[in-house]
Amino acid sequence: MTKAQETLGEMPDLAKVKAAHIQLMRAYVGVLAAASRGERVGIQREYSFTPRLSESWWLVRLLVGTHIRRQLSELGTVYLQLEQAADHDHGGPADAWLRKAREGCLATAERLPKLRLTVVLALAPLVLPLVAWVSKHLGLIGQWLFILVIVYPFGFWLGYKTIRDSYRVKRSLFFPAAGEVDKQPTKKQEERVSNNTYAIEDELFKSVLHRGKKREVQIDKWLWSVGYVLIIEAAALISWRAKLPYWPLLIIAIVVTLIGHFYGKARFWL
Repeated sequence: MTKAQETLGEMPDLAKVKAAHIQLMRAYVGVLAAASRGERVGIQREYSFTPRLSESWWLVRLLVGTHIRRQLSELGTVYLQLEQAADHDHGGPADAWLRKAREGCLATAERLPKLRLTVVLALAPLVLPLVAWVSKHLGLIGQWLFILVIVYPFGFWLGYKTIRDSYRVKRSLFFPAAGEVDKQPTKKQEERVSNNTYAIEDELFKSVLHRGKKREVQIDKWLWSVGYVLIIEAAALISWRAKLPYWPLLIIAIVVTLIGHFYGKARFWL
């Protein structure tokens, strides 16, 4: 067997895998418990946490469950692969632990909530009759009042602020110092590993199992696209009704999108 083949076929140290696995499971239990209690952890001034924070704890629990479910499902797949590669002629305890850990990961993942895009899309038909009624029975002024008084405030409160705050509360459960650390240079962020579930995940996936880890989607940053859609909507309506040139408003929408894309520093812990 060549040296390259030996490296490719190298099994991780199962003692280290077990220790890192237990540490991560304990961290997950703590996060799930805090989410179930509706407990804000590590409230940071930099995240603008106030008594009026508009988080939805139903959404926080959904985001927490989705994150842990995704990682546990991936761990279950990795442990299944290690089971197939294990030396069963000499094994016993190691094989049994891999099987037990795999079954536990997958069983727990199945019981956690999952954020499904299909559920969000299923709500769209409920809005269409209202839009049709507004277009049919209200004139131009009524349509604008409906957009300015109802659509935009409700869209900002529910479509942006509530989702953003819920994500940031969820993030603080995994990393209490996130509000402070996320604003620091990347090298400084990398140094903060204490009380950090993301760092514990990295230890198991990257350092022990030598695998890649699915990074967390930064929901509070891509929500800027909501502003882009609203401005495009307004631009299209104004251009069509008032016969104004479309391109100046399109430029404004693009500028808003670019500001949202580059807003804030890159996060190391995801």
